[in-house]
This record gives sequence, C-alpha cells and structure tokens, in this order.
Amino acid sequence: MRIKNDKSYCECSRVFAPTGEKIELFVSAPGEGQPPDQKQRAFYSWVERNHDAIISSVEPLLRSQFEESTGKPLLAPFASLFKPTGFSIPRLGDNLSKWEMFFEPKGDDYHLFSVEMLGAEAQSITDDSAC
Repeated sequence: MRIKNDKSYCECSRVFAPTGEKIELFVSAPGEGQPPDQKQRAFYSWVERNHDAIISSVEPLLRSQFEESTGKPLLAPFASLFKPTGFSIPRLGDNLSKWEMFFEPKGDDYHLFSVEMLGAEAQSITDDSAC
C-alpha cells in the first residue's frame, strides 16, 4: 500500500478484492492529519462486499456516457470493457454518504469517468477525459 497524506485527505492504493487489481483510494481525513478511522475502514469493506450491486447501478450510466462520447455502441459484457481505478472514502464512512468511483475503459488510456454515488446507487456521471 502506497500512502500520500496531507492534512485534509490521504491517497493510497491497494489490491481491490473484487477485481484482484490495484485501486486508488482518496480518503477524506476524519480530522486534520489523522489516518482513516474505523467507519472509513468499514466503508471500504462495504464497497468490496457490495461491488456487484454498485456495478449494476453504474453500468447503464457508464455505457450510455461512453457511447455518447465515442459514438460507438458497447456490446461486450461490462467487466470486459471497464475497470474501476479508484474511489473516494467520505469523512463519515457511512454507506449513505456521497462518494465517487472512477472507471477507465480497458485498453483506453484517454477516457476517465467519475460516477457520483449515494450508497450503492449511481447518481450522475462525468466524463473527465477532457481534463
């Protein structure tokens, strides 16, 4: 695990059990200079346990946004097209908090999508590719 810490948040990476691949974590500090608290650790575990439900909610928005961005229909299964690259862990660590999950199309280094979540439900999506 790699950790970068400042007073308001820390960044780290670790292997995400549902995919077996490294994922970036952006953790809002529970207090100035403090490491993640127990609620935030529980939130991470909750995301791992609820990965399938989260992906089911994200998939329609992400497919639609990617097809709109590229003008190409996506016919393959979601898991073969996109990979989660990271997610935020909110300060409260409550699964009903707003948080974000980030996705890249496999084999495409140009596109990056941010999905705003509320619990396991995708709320909106942003194409961050132009940033």
